[in-house]
Amino acid sequence: GAGTALVSLPGRGLCSSQTKDWWTYEFCYGRHIQQYHLEESEIKGDVLILGYYQSTFDWDDEAAKASKQHQLRRYHSQSYVNGSRCDLTGRAREAEVRFLCEEGAGDYIARVDEPQSCSYVLTVHTTRICHHPFLRPPPGLAPQPIRCQPALSPAQYVQYVRAQVSDTKRKVEEISEELRTLDTRLWSDKDSETPSQPPRGTHGDGTAPVPTPEGQQSLCPPLTPRGTAQPITSPVSPCPSHPPVPSPLVDPRKKIHFKVIRSPGDLLQFIEELKETTRK
Repeated sequence: GAGTALVSLPGRGLCSSQTKDWWTYEFCYGRHIQQYHLEESEIKGDVLILGYYQSTFDWDDEAAKASKQHQLRRYHSQSYVNGSRCDLTGRAREAEVRFLCEEGAGDYIARVDEPQSCSYVLTVHTTRICHHPFLRPPPGLAPQPIRCQPALSPAQYVQYVRAQVSDTKRKVEEISEELRTLDTRLWSDKDSETPSQPPRGTHGDGTAPVPTPEGQQSLCPPLTPRGTAQPITSPVSPCPSHPPVPSPLVDPRKKIHFKVIRSPGDLLQFIEELKETTRK
């Protein structure tokens, strides 16, 4: 069957090696995987066993069929375990060998990865599994030409830019007109609130007399006209030389509010808020 054909990949014990940086990896099919350092074609130092052959993936096994892992990635695999003890994990080293189809090539180690400490994945390219329907590379799709052309012709682009500029000018003019209308309305409302005649009970200069409780005399002497003797007051006297005149433009009960305008949208929203405040 297909599973049996894949088990006899190369001849048992056939070895191949690859040097990657400091280490050389030697894979002997169906036997073991070794790692060592070469200097002038001689092994220097210890030889580490990455694993001894344990099992081969069975394509006829129901659990294997259910996993779909090998079919999706189109590889056949073997497990190698009980290698040299790992100082980092305290466990034996282990490895997985993945066979990928490559037409017209011999058997060779394409890459060696160590996704976890002392746990390795060797990828071997070979033509020996290309007959298997699950491992054959997917048929290549014919390349489709990509034709690029501008979304707008030069004339259409110029027309688009002009329309954008015209639209921007129109928005600016609308905002300016809104501001002028709002400014006129606010000032007219302010003028209507200002009385033309001073209210009753005020002096001619617009200031109100200081109220005195009934049955008590004012603690402050009356102000004397200019040219006459002024009463002498001590520095701590509560009586001022002249009553304070409140400014009609400043109301201490009102706070100044401000808005930061960063875009035309913020400005339009601010105008709407001002309109609502004016209605209230």
